[in-house]
Amino acid sequence: MGALETVHRRRLSVEEFHRIGAAGILVEDDRIELIDGDMIEMAPIGTMHLAKVNRLSRMLSLAVRQEAIVSTQNPIAPTPAK
Repeated sequence: MGALETVHRRRLSVEEFHRIGAAGILVEDDRIELIDGDMIEMAPIGTMHLAKVNRLSRMLSLAVRQEAIVSTQNPIAPTPAK
């Protein structure tokens, strides 16, 4: 492989990401998220992050009242059943 050769990136689909989890390559305790097709290892949630997310979630819930459901830090698409 030459120094000037281009490296091509292959992004994962949500379905492929879920299949990786179903195959046991990723387990529930792995802090991995799929962001724009890239698997990203996430840092553990600290107390400051937790407190701010809870406060913002409460503020948003109060603002939208019964007009919407606030779903904090949940996946956009549900994980398929095993």
